[in-house]
Amino acid sequence: MTGDAYVRIAQQHSLGRLVDVQRVKWGNDIDRLVTSGGAFYCKTYTKPWYGSPEDNAFPVRHEAGAYAALKAHGLPTPDVVVAERGSANPLGRPYLLLRELEGVTIKQACAMGLDIAPLLRAAGRYLGRMHGIVFRYPGYVCSEHGPTEEPSQHGWRHTHWASEVLVEAAKDRWNEAGLSPWLHDALLDLLDTNREAIDADYRPPRMLHGDCHVDQFFFDGCEVTGVVDMEVASSGAPIGDLVKFSIEAASSLAHIEWWPPFFDGYGQMPEFGTFKLRLTCCEFAEFECQNWVGTHAEILERIFRAESWTELFNCSSAAMAAQRGARVDGASPRPSS
Repeated sequence: MTGDAYVRIAQQHSLGRLVDVQRVKWGNDIDRLVTSGGAFYCKTYTKPWYGSPEDNAFPVRHEAGAYAALKAHGLPTPDVVVAERGSANPLGRPYLLLRELEGVTIKQACAMGLDIAPLLRAAGRYLGRMHGIVFRYPGYVCSEHGPTEEPSQHGWRHTHWASEVLVEAAKDRWNEAGLSPWLHDALLDLLDTNREAIDADYRPPRMLHGDCHVDQFFFDGCEVTGVVDMEVASSGAPIGDLVKFSIEAASSLAHIEWWPPFFDGYGQMPEFGTFKLRLTCCEFAEFECQNWVGTHAEILERIFRAESWTELFNCSSAAMAAQRGARVDGASPRPSS
């Protein structure tokens, strides 16, 4: 049935003769279409929180709007072929159809034995340009103009949009993580020391990817050809992208010091204490899905005890964790600033 639907979509939008269709990701569902006119990706938003697939036009508008914002500010993006918001189409639901980006990802370049330092530098530079896009209000980026009003303080708000939401979520996570009393108090002290810097990152609200992963950037040579999966792109605190990218890179790129070229391309190193604190604010699932070793409490303790960027990004390593655990004498360390 889906194959027949794509035959009709290819005809409707002059994509050429359909040659092949492959499902490359489930929930959200992403299909790769190969036609005589090139390769394309069709994305339908099937995660439970989007509701009925027939009615979820919002994520289509949102992701297409995020690409429009990047393009309006001179950043390369995938070509949006169709942003279908209705269900009166061959798939029977809203969908986003993108032309395939040229180039390779960072992990593909690693597998090919290429020097990825220039790619990391280019990824950092791209994010720096994205984070330089300033909007008037925080919220989801649904067009090149960004959010048109403040999100309601009485409704749901993302941690990317408001520092008080991030802080309350972090406190809840710390309470649920089974921390030792000294670590719980030390994290609260670290929060108090860095609260002004946390708040400042939200002002003014700037564009961020929202769910930034290592392999969402594509490269032709040493230049980014675009970035994908912008469905939660936001106007808010851009440090969220750096934290998310780092959690994955600390695991998948653990064989190299990836952060010097990445932050060099970005244009600045984050302040260490604030960045360390933002890592501890993440939910456990973000570490777990990137194969960080240990319970949430163990990971938070390793992050807290890190005194350098090398130690911080080695926190995903079981060996590093064991070394750090061996030198712990039970004393309650002072939080770093």
